[in-house]
Amino acid sequence: MSLVYPMALANAASPSDTSSGYSHPQVKTSEHFKDLDSIEADTRKIVDFMLAQGYVEGMSDYHFGLADRLTRVQAAKIATKLFGIPVDSSVQKSTFTDVSAQSPEHAWGIPYIEAAKQASLIEGVDQARFDPDGSITLGQLAAILVRGLGIKAAPTGPNEAWYTGYMQAAQTQGIDFGGKAGDEAATREDFIKASYQAHQAYQLQLNAAEAGKVSVVSAEAIDYNKVKVQLNRQVDPDTATLVLTKDGVEVAATVAYTEGHPSAVLTLKEGKLTAGRYKVTLGGLREEDVEQIEAEFTADNETVTSIEFVTESEMLAKSRYASIRLKAINQYGQKASFSPASFSYTVNDSSALHPRLDKTPDGDLRLTLDTLTYHLNSRSTLIHVNLRHNDTNIAVQKSFTIGAEPVVTTLKAGEVSYSDSRTAIKTKGQKAVFDLIPYDQYGNVLGFNALREALQASQGTANLKDAVSLHFHPGTANFRYDIVDERGDDTIQAHVTLIEDILLAADYTASVYVQGGSASVTIAVQAYAKAVSIEFGDMNKVIANGDTNVYIPVTAYDESGAKLSLEDLTSDAFADRVRITVIGAQADQRDGSLGTGAVIEKAGKNKGSIWLTSITAPANGKIRITADIMDQGKTASFFREYAVQNARIPAGFKEVKAPASEIVPGSYTKFTYTVVDQYGEELDAANNVAMGKIVASGGDVYSIRLDPGSTFTDTVTETTYGLTLDKDPAKGHANRPAFEYTGAEFETFNDGFRFYAPPGQEGGSYTFSAQLLKNGTEISRATRTVQIKRSNDLTYFLDAVPALYRPGSIVPAAYQDAHLDPAQSLFARKLSFTIKNARGEQIYFVNGFSQSAAASDTQIVKTAVKNGSVYVLGSKAGKTNISVVYTTVKNEQKIANVEVNVKDDPLSVSSFTADNETAVLTLPSGGSVTENVYTLMGLSFKDNYGIGYKGSNTVNYNYAFGNSFGVDYIKPMNPGAPLGTVSIDAEGRVTVTGNVGRFDLIAYKGSSAEVRTRVTVVTAP
Repeated sequence: MSLVYPMALANAASPSDTSSGYSHPQVKTSEHFKDLDSIEADTRKIVDFMLAQGYVEGMSDYHFGLADRLTRVQAAKIATKLFGIPVDSSVQKSTFTDVSAQSPEHAWGIPYIEAAKQASLIEGVDQARFDPDGSITLGQLAAILVRGLGIKAAPTGPNEAWYTGYMQAAQTQGIDFGGKAGDEAATREDFIKASYQAHQAYQLQLNAAEAGKVSVVSAEAIDYNKVKVQLNRQVDPDTATLVLTKDGVEVAATVAYTEGHPSAVLTLKEGKLTAGRYKVTLGGLREEDVEQIEAEFTADNETVTSIEFVTESEMLAKSRYASIRLKAINQYGQKASFSPASFSYTVNDSSALHPRLDKTPDGDLRLTLDTLTYHLNSRSTLIHVNLRHNDTNIAVQKSFTIGAEPVVTTLKAGEVSYSDSRTAIKTKGQKAVFDLIPYDQYGNVLGFNALREALQASQGTANLKDAVSLHFHPGTANFRYDIVDERGDDTIQAHVTLIEDILLAADYTASVYVQGGSASVTIAVQAYAKAVSIEFGDMNKVIANGDTNVYIPVTAYDESGAKLSLEDLTSDAFADRVRITVIGAQADQRDGSLGTGAVIEKAGKNKGSIWLTSITAPANGKIRITADIMDQGKTASFFREYAVQNARIPAGFKEVKAPASEIVPGSYTKFTYTVVDQYGEELDAANNVAMGKIVASGGDVYSIRLDPGSTFTDTVTETTYGLTLDKDPAKGHANRPAFEYTGAEFETFNDGFRFYAPPGQEGGSYTFSAQLLKNGTEISRATRTVQIKRSNDLTYFLDAVPALYRPGSIVPAAYQDAHLDPAQSLFARKLSFTIKNARGEQIYFVNGFSQSAAASDTQIVKTAVKNGSVYVLGSKAGKTNISVVYTTVKNEQKIANVEVNVKDDPLSVSSFTADNETAVLTLPSGGSVTENVYTLMGLSFKDNYGIGYKGSNTVNYNYAFGNSFGVDYIKPMNPGAPLGTVSIDAEGRVTVTGNVGRFDLIAYKGSSAEVRTRVTVVTAP
């Protein structure tokens, strides 16, 4: 049996019910109500219990109303309260034709009716009608209680009423209806007694479940792509798993456990339930804790059982975008998922009306008609509409009369959502978004295009922002708003953007006005924590004279002693109150220039730190950093000093990655040595140094020289084989006969090398020898020798494949050829082999050696072979096996297998990296220049599947991630001339025009700044 958690058994009429007309003060006992003076002791006990629990209230201050009847709309509210069903109060449309938001008597009940229906607790009197004012019968009440308790109705005979099985099942749980028939109307006394008994049954179930094992009670289809699973007790959703299968094959589905209830809903990740038997299997729990792990059910192909007009009015406004809304209902009582192509429609003059059928975001069918042109051409005001489902021939017809041009008379606002799934706005640039739903004088919804046309005609503007007024209370200038159709589905959205960080939390009322309609929403703004003390952190490395790009960590605390978050620390609100100054170094300043003022870095791996661009203090000197918090005329100061050591000088080499001792012809090995300084830290650049201080000229000069060595011949030919850079092997060292690196080029050396032996060459060796020189004299050497052998003792391992993404329909038409081709797409993965020599050392091959690849299920994954390597791209969620045929160095063909798992979890950016902290952009004299932001910043990122994206082509994938970019700290090249412009398009192309000398490029993950690059603009010679 299933357990429920009756959170509250509420009276049908509540203080907010406009239908009751009563005010209900809180009461605790039956003694308060005059009509309960003479009730029996058992009944008084039940009433007092229900009152004490807050489950019921009186019908008026002194009248409880035991004998009053219970309506169906009241029963819907009771059902949701009784079984703790979540109710979305923003729901304003009913799936039943006789429940209208325009009716004050019923509007309050729509959220409860829809929630109870969705939870399968209550049904309509037929597919179309709910009969909200009708009496609830005892049989219907029994059905609600039995369904809520999660037990099955008893079998009924062919001549028995439908409710017989429910009443019998209720009786097995101790619910007594006093011998009354199931078709009798239920009173409040019937409800209170039955609910009390259901509460007792629940307690018995709970006690039994706590001592017993977990079982799957039942599973049933509740929509074309949803399955409800009932358990006998709650389980840990992080441990328990529910797997849906058909004919032994897993059907990919998400699992959502109902909070506080022993049930879950499985939603198919793609496709629909089809005719046949399905099985749900419980897993993830210890065997001794589980009794019944499976439940089966039969599903049917989705079909349409009815079509209804959502548009209630028989009048249509005169507009090129007049719309009629309908809904097709499936066998589950939900909106059918069929596309508009599954329906046929006729109107009396298609050539003039230009009918277009599509779907709204909430699943309604929308027939758009050009009633304006039709009326002008024909002078007719009558339109006949017929819509039919092609497979079932179920059809509806309705006639409409054309009226006047549309005028907004009513405006409604949808639920507010916030950037990055937050519950409030906090950071500059974050948005609050809500739908606007205007209704014309005939009660019909106006879409984006229809409203724009109406405002153009009445107010002379097609820009909705000019015609839609939005006012905030309390008044503020911290918001900017736009009125857009962002999704391109003719839905009107208001975007409210925070343009300045603020220190005070507040709920702002946004009031929207358009023509005769108005609506209000509440926008929550979260305050920044206010810093009252600041600490500068310890350094994990030495600070030396002449160092560049030193980052000082900062920690701030609020009045309670809690540490400020990074978001608070990097806010404009923090920067406005805190002044940071530096002595002994140059720092990044707020206006993008360098000086003794400093700010907290807002993006990148050093977010929350102070960026010291160069250390100017002498050796054995100090850097002093001071933070002044200014608040209401008072200043609190905090400082720290850091010792500055002698300038860095090279001290030797460090072996980071050793080369393989043996490689075979056609392979290569990777290895890395780095230069380290006297402090044991990697040194990417060596300056001229005298007396512990960096000097512009003279002093000690450091360099590196590589000995070409001997490989098969007296010299190495880098274009054919030999030593190359690992970071960019194509560059090699062809232009460096002596393989020399100046001090400024140490970073290139530190990036590592590879040594390659071409096919056919064997039996030789290569000795890598690097000399660290001071004024031309060797002070350190690194040496390694690699043997080239014809070894057949290689082992090949096909590496495991991380999860793949299924791009599918998100790819725009312009990119489908490339982005859905595994050989070209960045969404694809390259299968990799780990190859080891006889000593167990890993070696590499320039080209792959795979001949072919095949997937067991070609619907799940696509494969391609390019340059001997296999690339795989997800096509459908699921798992399949890939077999790869490859050739070994012995020229033997072998097969390796690997499983791939394709998911359709939405793409997101997990991390950004900018290789370039600074960049230079060349501007033609007096002109403009456009550059790819990914190239300019050296920007790369990884998605939530672990796939990396880098290079200029990445800009073409921006549609999948919605990466956004910004510009900050724009400074002129010529301070005396007007400032030029820097703009970035949606895909990340930066255009600089005119007088611009410097600016910061910022890449955002969601609404948070992630990485930043300082760009200096120079003019072309």
